[in-house]
Amino acid sequence: MDLTEVPNPNEKTKIKIFFLPDQKEIEVEVGSSILEASLNYGIPHYHVCLGNGVCSTCRVEILEGLEYLPPRNSQEKLIANQKGWKDNIRLACQTIPKGNIKVRRLIYDEGDSRLAQKEITDSQTKENQEATVLVIEIQNFFELIEKTPNVFFSLSHFFQRVNKVLSNFDSYIEKLNQHSLMAIFVPKENQSLLELSLHALYCTKEILEISKEFNETNKLQGIQVQMGLNLGAVIFASANYKGNWENVVFGKTIEWANYLTKVNRKVQTHILISESLYNIAKDYIRIGRKFKVVSKELFQPQLAFEFLELNLNKEEEQKRYLQKPMSFSLREMIEHKDLSQHSLKNIVFEVDKSQSQIVFLLMTPLDRFVGIAKDYEIEINYQVDITPKLNLQIFIPVKNITTLHQTRDETFYAENFFDAVNFPHIYFFSNNIQVLQDREFRSYGNLFLKGITKPISIDFHVKLVDKNHQNPKMGLSGSTKVFLRDFGITSELNYEMLISFELQFWVKFSIQEIENKKEL
Repeated sequence: MDLTEVPNPNEKTKIKIFFLPDQKEIEVEVGSSILEASLNYGIPHYHVCLGNGVCSTCRVEILEGLEYLPPRNSQEKLIANQKGWKDNIRLACQTIPKGNIKVRRLIYDEGDSRLAQKEITDSQTKENQEATVLVIEIQNFFELIEKTPNVFFSLSHFFQRVNKVLSNFDSYIEKLNQHSLMAIFVPKENQSLLELSLHALYCTKEILEISKEFNETNKLQGIQVQMGLNLGAVIFASANYKGNWENVVFGKTIEWANYLTKVNRKVQTHILISESLYNIAKDYIRIGRKFKVVSKELFQPQLAFEFLELNLNKEEEQKRYLQKPMSFSLREMIEHKDLSQHSLKNIVFEVDKSQSQIVFLLMTPLDRFVGIAKDYEIEINYQVDITPKLNLQIFIPVKNITTLHQTRDETFYAENFFDAVNFPHIYFFSNNIQVLQDREFRSYGNLFLKGITKPISIDFHVKLVDKNHQNPKMGLSGSTKVFLRDFGITSELNYEMLISFELQFWVKFSIQEIENKKEL
């Protein structure tokens, strides 16, 4: 079966694309890629990889309207860098124009197609890795845009929730476009492919529950989510694009997972899994219908199975296959079994400043300024005593705050603002941590600013964890907002000023045993 995404007919904004050598002009809604547009109008546009940005056979030369194209995404950057393309050579499958353009197809026949795929690449590529690939797509994306108030806020919230589910199992996550993303589950040390596949299948059910919640609460009423999963080899590659190394993943395994995602629409299912994944997980899952799926361009006929639910009835099986990775959250780190073996232990944290930053945004009704803290000190310590405590201290020298504009910085340092001479530090101290969810916690404490101390809270999210048992580390992202009037800082025009702090930390932690203390 051949599936092609069709733009929503209710979209009102339209653009024109003129194709050479076809001498054909078409009109499409904004939101369609160049490849989608050409295929919908019967233009014989080569796309061997089904529009996944891998084969490069859909490449086009932009003759007019380059200014109406978005920047290249990571996948297109890799291909463009490998092949040394100029800025006006683009992948039709990855490019969504916002205005009228004129293009020339560059691959005309099978000979051209084979040559395109054999071009020597210049990227640094790792070995193929066995992985489970999950592709998630909102099937009725364009319909939701038409009928849902604040749709992009709700969609952002939805994908944040989905990301949290996927991050629990340390999957590699990549946003494909506005309405789909991909997660790749790569085995860690001593982790079986079965365990990996069950993690991915568990995530699909959690994601369906999230979509059900968003539907029932009318945040995204009528949302329809479809997913495809495949097990096989993927290629992790990195390439230098204009001085920056960027990572991408690709391969037939990804293409098949993406294809299965779209097959759901044809056969009216929510989750389809490949034959390879079914064969390894069949003793632990329940399936519904099965289908013979054909893609003449890429694959031999293969079976696909409708996934219904996990079938882990025994408690030991659930613990073995669905336990989340060690130390993926603050709560599990603190309550980890290694700690419970002894009554008194400390966790010592070390902030890696090379991968950390503090950014602030000062907002007024008239303007907004972004700045950074060039230097700072952070102390995090988990102490097990009679009462366990997690202490967080942040010191920011005022004169290390900069907006990269000297005159504006001097204004911030002045007596009527932060007053760097009399109060040279901004200081936050907290010994009260509340775990909100598995990957979220809130730090309650006091902020000292310009001689005034006020209680505030900082919400943190555990972004990523390196589970190396000898040297574990995790990424933390935190944010808080402060009204400067609470600290005696006001403007001459008497308008409200709000400062928002964004904190991004990588912290290493180690568990240290301390001597037992005699009870008093």
